[in-house]
Amino acid sequence: MQPTPSKSSFRGAADQETLYDATHRAYRCEDWLRLVGGVVDVWCGGTFLGTGIVEDTTPTGDTAWIAANGIEPRIMISKAAGHELLIAPIYLQPRSTTRRAKTR
Repeated sequence: MQPTPSKSSFRGAADQETLYDATHRAYRCEDWLRLVGGVVDVWCGGTFLGTGIVEDTTPTGDTAWIAANGIEPRIMISKAAGHELLIAPIYLQPRSTTRRAKTR
């Protein structure tokens, strides 16, 4: 009869899975200013609306624009309408403290 390997012998694999799960799990973010350029999941009223890239936000961070993707149009979402943005830590983008003026 072969001995059954103990859980401790598989510890490295379990630790890697935990780290992977922690960096890929999406978390709700209240500070939408930090999400510009990030890949987010959009929710409203407990309903998943889709995944997209935050293109821009208002200076207050209460409204955001999700970039167009293929035939899907650019959409505007707001906290006042009950929208929530979830992001995985690996998709957070570094952002400077000053906002650049857009030229059109």
